[in-house]
Amino acid sequence: MTVMPWGSYLVEDFRRSGSPLFRRVADLMVPGLDTIEGLSQTLYKNQAHLETIHKMQQDIADHFTRADGTTSVYIAREKLLPGLSGWLIPHDAPYQPQLDRHITSVITAGLYDKWNEDILVLARKQSQARRRKAELQGEVVEDQDDSDSNNTLRPLTLSQLLAPIVLFAVGMTVSVLMFLIELQLPKTF
Repeated sequence: MTVMPWGSYLVEDFRRSGSPLFRRVADLMVPGLDTIEGLSQTLYKNQAHLETIHKMQQDIADHFTRADGTTSVYIAREKLLPGLSGWLIPHDAPYQPQLDRHITSVITAGLYDKWNEDILVLARKQSQARRRKAELQGEVVEDQDDSDSNNTLRPLTLSQLLAPIVLFAVGMTVSVLMFLIELQLPKTF
């Protein structure tokens, strides 16, 4: 199993773990490969590569998408590491509750996932266009293998749209109330 260049700390953390499974995984990890090299070895040496999911998705869309839109690289559904990022803010920052609320609303509304999917779709289209152009110019374009993938867009669900719908309803209610109050006030001009 290859690991991203900055992943050597993961190997040490897994080795110190009380879990024999994590210690075994640490023995299999080889840190130092970038995503493209790691994904190439996944195809040709039949081994896994560990990297942040969004980085892998972007690199797969950029470098491993064929002219027909398929790819031979698969990202496992379950994550070994549930999250590798966070927001760094000063201790006791007065804006922390608002930042938490806004970030949570963006994530629960599905906007971050939608944005990420839009970026990946664009990268896949650009990769397909590059491959088609290369094929039309007579250049040899190698495909990784003949496997298919599911690169379809999914519509947002009602639960993902709940926050924007509630925000819209609150805004409309406030605007109607303000309009009614303005109608009741005496005209001064």
